[in-house]
Amino acid sequence: LYLTWRLIKGEIRIGKQIHLWGNTDGNSPIDNLNAYDYYYLFESGADQKLGSFSTSADFYLGNWKLGLSISPIHHTNRLPINDPEFTVGLPVSPRSSQVIEVENPLEIGGFITKSFNKGDVTITYFDGYDRIFNLAGINLFSGINSDDSYLDTLFSYRKTSLFGMGGVLFFGDLTLRFEYTQFNSWDP
Repeated sequence: LYLTWRLIKGEIRIGKQIHLWGNTDGNSPIDNLNAYDYYYLFESGADQKLGSFSTSADFYLGNWKLGLSISPIHHTNRLPINDPEFTVGLPVSPRSSQVIEVENPLEIGGFITKSFNKGDVTITYFDGYDRIFNLAGINLFSGINSDDSYLDTLFSYRKTSLFGMGGVLFFGDLTLRFEYTQFNSWDP
């Protein structure tokens, strides 16, 4: 559920939404705003995505489109952990105490698109967190006896920013879609 305020040259939306960014079909490196629902792993497009609570806006100025998305919540992928009904499992099922919490979950992204007669080109930026946990480190605790030693594995959601560029070009009956993204991640 989300609300839309339509403007003369754009719209503003607030609520739980599915964002579709990028130009390529299926697996777009730019499309990182929504988490995935792995129970629908074999579906396509928006059917795999979970809605993100966010505020987003699109503005149109001639042949230009400006987009913005802000979310105060870090959304994670829904994984079928220890579900006997789902045949694809995970090799690791961390306890919540093993996952380092996200301290400042604010996520922000934006894009600018320029349309031409033969297609369009988009530049994108996103700053947020990974949607799935990653290995962050291992603690080795040992006591006086060798039997008192144990390993504690830690996981985290890496802070990731991306800068991307993509486009769609038309050459008669031929359509060329392309995207390139540079990721920078920081592990806490």
